[in-house]
Amino acid sequence: MSAPLIVLFLLFFGQLIFSLFLLAKIIRFEKKLSNLQLISEHFPEFLEKSAQVSSDIYVQLHQKLIALKKVVQEGQDLLTKLQIAERDCSQKKNDPEKIEKILLLINQGFKAEEIATNLNIPLAEVEFILNLKRFMQKNSAAEL
Repeated sequence: MSAPLIVLFLLFFGQLIFSLFLLAKIIRFEKKLSNLQLISEHFPEFLEKSAQVSSDIYVQLHQKLIALKKVVQEGQDLLTKLQIAERDCSQKKNDPEKIEKILLLINQGFKAEEIATNLNIPLAEVEFILNLKRFMQKNSAAEL
């Protein structure tokens, strides 16, 4: 074989290898393109399902937020009531003048309801002091 023929053969063989290489690349590209086509066919369905799931999650979160706000409001209301009750208790705790007034009115023969109305205090408070007085009288009489 002559040198120009060998060169021509090598060129042809090199082009054949290059063509096979390109053909393999084209086949891989076609497979990827086919996969993308499958994905794109199902993509609208996927988006629709995702939108529905997102909507469901939003509704659930919104309901939980409403419930949480209600619980927080109830907690704040209870805290306010507790603070008021605590303030009232601390004011009532150290009021010996009121106890003296109640005892004086009891000794004068007023009924518990009349005392509560007159002094603008709860009936239970007057009854408590009245019961405490009776208890102390019983104990002092028992000691004699």
